[in-house]
Amino acid sequence: MKKPYLFFDAGGTVVFLSFDVFRREAAKHDIRLDEAAFSSALARLGFRHDQQRLQGLSQQESFAGRHYFRLILEELGVDPKMAEAIKDGIVAINARRNIWSASHAWVGSSLRELMSMGYDMSIISNTDGRVREQLQDAGIVQYFARIFDSKLIGRAKPDPAFFIHCCTDLGLRPEECLYIGDSLAIDVLGANNAGMPAVLVDEGDLYGAWGGLRIGTVRELPALLQRHADIYHEPGAFILPRS
Repeated sequence: MKKPYLFFDAGGTVVFLSFDVFRREAAKHDIRLDEAAFSSALARLGFRHDQQRLQGLSQQESFAGRHYFRLILEELGVDPKMAEAIKDGIVAINARRNIWSASHAWVGSSLRELMSMGYDMSIISNTDGRVREQLQDAGIVQYFARIFDSKLIGRAKPDPAFFIHCCTDLGLRPEECLYIGDSLAIDVLGANNAGMPAVLVDEGDLYGAWGGLRIGTVRELPALLQRHADIYHEPGAFILPRS
């Protein structure tokens, strides 16, 4: 059985927002941040954004750049005025170098395991034109054959045309691929709308009521793929009817 081509989201899936940047900028204002609380805050914000998008209520701009950084700090209990001041320093750093570039040792080891299992991989990401830079800074760019950056291509998830463009560029059909990302509304629904099966990354374990395929982090992906060799015919890989 032919293995599916793996497409990954970047931010929140294989690269992560730098806690160290937030910690250092907060410390300048005598605010101490906890890394575990930071990760939990990111998961909760992402989940709420997903719910808003699914209900047609999302204001995308509120989750972009400077607004999002402030929301994280407020989610951590920082006073709004103080969060605004800390946010300004973070925005300045991000302008110089994208701070969605932290990673973990288990990301690289998981990607190496997938390569050893015979999987080919690429990135499909909504970003600001710097996703290759993020992956380079995280030390994992070498695992991906192609990097499809929404800013450079002119399309963005969840537009199914973006997913189809990436497949066509590689000479693939959507049903020959699998998308892995941390947003139900943007990643899973976008891929499904393009005819591509998908797996949700749910690090905060917040999507328990959802019946689709779900992993906590990409380190669980090799085992999931071993359990579901024929991913296209696995009911949980689609939450939308296949056209």
